Amino acid sequence: MNLFAKMRQVRDSSLVQNAFVLTVLQASGNLALLITLPYLTTTLGPHEWGRVAWMQVILGYFVILVDWGFSWHGTAHIAQLRSDIGVRSRAFFSGWAVQWIVTAATIILFVILHNFADFYARFRDFTIWNCLFVISSMLFPGWFPGGLERLREVALVQFAVRAGSVPLVFILVRGTGDGPLVIASLAIAACISGALGLLWIYRNVEIIWEMPTRAEFRKQLIAGGSVLLSRLSMTLYTTIIPTILGVMISATAVGHYMIADRIRSGIVSLLNPIAQALLPRMSYLYKDNKIDAFKLVVKSGFILLPMTAIMGVFIFIFSDLIIDLMGGKDFRESSLILKWFAFLPLISMISNIVGIQILIPNGLSGTYNRILFSTGIFGLVSAIFLIKYSGALGAAITMFISEILIALFLSFYISRNRKAFFG
Repeated sequence: MNLFAKMRQVRDSSLVQNAFVLTVLQASGNLALLITLPYLTTTLGPHEWGRVAWMQVILGYFVILVDWGFSWHGTAHIAQLRSDIGVRSRAFFSGWAVQWIVTAATIILFVILHNFADFYARFRDFTIWNCLFVISSMLFPGWFPGGLERLREVALVQFAVRAGSVPLVFILVRGTGDGPLVIASLAIAACISGALGLLWIYRNVEIIWEMPTRAEFRKQLIAGGSVLLSRLSMTLYTTIIPTILGVMISATAVGHYMIADRIRSGIVSLLNPIAQALLPRMSYLYKDNKIDAFKLVVKSGFILLPMTAIMGVFIFIFSDLIIDLMGGKDFRESSLILKWFAFLPLISMISNIVGIQILIPNGLSGTYNRILFSTGIFGLVSAIFLIKYSGALGAAITMFISEILIALFLSFYISRNRKAFFG
């Protein structure tokens, strides 16, 4: 075996180990969340659970804003700069500075909403914990060690957040009026875990600690912002659909929709670590070896797609039992919604492989943005009509159609341009 073959074997072995450890940690974290879900739905009831779930959807917008695209752009960029300590250090501090400034602006926006927005009046008791949650979401810049393929440490922080919030939920949430304390539990656990993760970076990752230059700051602001558009386009329909549902119907309808969506997203996040482990490696390979990049895409597809298909069949068959376990008799109408969601993890994984593992590492975030944005607009228009006539079920149907369209458009684009990507 020649030297290059041995090096590739070592890299592939490291990738498999990272993916395995990430998956185990993610599964453990999801188990922690599943432990609290039945407690929250029964303790809070459909309306207050719906209010909490709706608030988490709104928080999702702000978390994506604060991330500023660095979970994708930052990971890929650091992966390409891994051999140059000085350049990667400047990229890190510039990117993190961008995130801090956006976080400060986000907190100011929360204060404005709290005092002046009529729509936000129903959520004013969440404001303090919302601000803490936003701060905690960017306290640990996981995209930096992620780009260096130190993904196990990133996953440990994520696991600590979820596991740490479990006892806090049981301690703090005691009745139907304790919805804001759910956010408090997540925010407190995230702050503690994020601070420990930041300490780990300081002690274990080689960095040249220096203030970012204005030019580097501007560069990262623009580069992260372009990828941010992809994130916002992707969530244009996934996160705004529950908001439309709440405005047009009720917080209770959001609760019925979100319990099914929480199960769906739990499965997606269970498999995301494998895709997360692939992103820095794909970014590195597309720069130096497109043939190996193609082989890795094929291998990941053969692993991820059958797994999500099997999970989809299981959810579809046992949707009634799953909803009874997670929500009880008050949430039984969520069973049909869950059936519509059953195969969404499979469809989302196709989009993930095509978009995040191929387009983003090749610098085609603009193309990705356009596909997601156009489909998102279609989803929004469809949601208004379907929710009006079918409520929460109409929201689920909108999500299903939108995800299929995204997967089809992305796959068609890759098929037409396959030579440019894989030689």
